[in-house]
Amino acid sequence: MKRLLVAIFLCSAGVSAEDTLSGHVGLFGIGALAGNGAGFQITPIEVEFEKGEWMFGGGGVVGAIGNGVLIGSIGLRGDRFLHDGWYGGARAGWLIAEDTESYGGQGAFIGAQAGYLFGRTATWGRVGIEVQGALPLFKPRADKPGSVVFPLGGLAVRFLL
Repeated sequence: MKRLLVAIFLCSAGVSAEDTLSGHVGLFGIGALAGNGAGFQITPIEVEFEKGEWMFGGGGVVGAIGNGVLIGSIGLRGDRFLHDGWYGGARAGWLIAEDTESYGGQGAFIGAQAGYLFGRTATWGRVGIEVQGALPLFKPRADKPGSVVFPLGGLAVRFLL
């Protein structure tokens, strides 16, 4: 814990007023999800920190696809602002893909996202719209027939305080 505090202090030392670290918590996000069918996704909570042209954060997503596949993930993300509110970045984390009979699997995933952040200069009430993609780095369980493990894509709206 002491090392973490020292690292935060060192990273913030000598930073100009425009380049300070600011944090935002997302209360809710909702979107469309596509994989082996169409569905929806919900982001119950997300934490985001911004420093200069970079955004870092993490959070969880739950969702379902119309053919009965349930999706859950938790991960970290890093984004770079490209122009005004436009950004692009990558994410990595842990993904669970299961159907109602527990066919599927779980493991690491990597992904990417690109979007636009409305109200980037605002302290409160920021809204982001982004396209997302995720690639599972694991295979379905060997003891279960069928495959509910496949690449995912989505369109999401993120509400950040």
